[in-house]
Amino acid sequence: MCIIMTYYFKEYVNQAYIEAPCPATWTLNEMSKTCVKPYNGKNVSWKKARDICQSEGGDLVVIQNSQMNDFVQGLLSLKRYWIGSRYNSTTKMMRYLNGEEMTPTFEAWAPRQPNNYRGKQECIEIIRKREGLWNDRPCKRRNHFVCEKLATFAKCDPGWVHYEGDDSCLLYKNKAVVNYTEASRDCIDSYGGSLVIIRDKKKDSFIKDNIIFQVNQDINHIWVGLRKEIREGLISYVYADGEFLGDYHPWVEGKPEYVSGDLDCVIESFKKEPGSKGIQWHKSPCAFSAYYICEV
Repeated sequence: MCIIMTYYFKEYVNQAYIEAPCPATWTLNEMSKTCVKPYNGKNVSWKKARDICQSEGGDLVVIQNSQMNDFVQGLLSLKRYWIGSRYNSTTKMMRYLNGEEMTPTFEAWAPRQPNNYRGKQECIEIIRKREGLWNDRPCKRRNHFVCEKLATFAKCDPGWVHYEGDDSCLLYKNKAVVNYTEASRDCIDSYGGSLVIIRDKKKDSFIKDNIIFQVNQDINHIWVGLRKEIREGLISYVYADGEFLGDYHPWVEGKPEYVSGDLDCVIESFKKEPGSKGIQWHKSPCAFSAYYICEV
């Protein structure tokens, strides 16, 4: 009986990615995909605060839902901070940074606010000691403030190729041929990823055209992150991430029915000859040696 070992993903800082979508002193809000920073050392007017935020490539933080309000509140260490909206007490509309006025999608006013005291309170501050509730205040008063800017989600490090279809980074390991277990273990231990997972022709063609055929080899074999496993008494082909084989499988031998022997792993071949299928999958002994592509 053949014993199948599956390598599961572990927590890992992917070396294929540039890891900082935000500068060191900013904090990523994953829901809004923005970087947020409270300015505790400056106490300025609303307009000056906005000028400073813009000089940093952003603007005052815009809060349009409870998630962002709670997120900003959690970053504050002092009492009051300007945020990036103003309130028109006459029209009861919110004036956002682009100058448009609209019915607010979210408000977090403190009790009895906004009151537009003496008709001079238009700008909005968030108050840490009042659990992130808002108050209207004259725009010329001095406050700390919170800036926001778009996060920069990096693509891949040098040597890796970015595939937009599933937002993966791919690294072609063409310096040595190794067996399936060695290739899989290298992708896991070195990069926190897996052998390349190919679920459709589009990704297969991308790999062929943008990775494999960039090297000077007429025919090349790579391991696919796919192997035969026995699950609940049934034989199935399973990807390295635990998902079952889907509709895409360009087998050179035909359907992936069970084959006796040790043909438990899968290699892929790429051919340049005119009229060839170009991409073919082969059942292979896991002890066979081939190049491989790591994916994160």
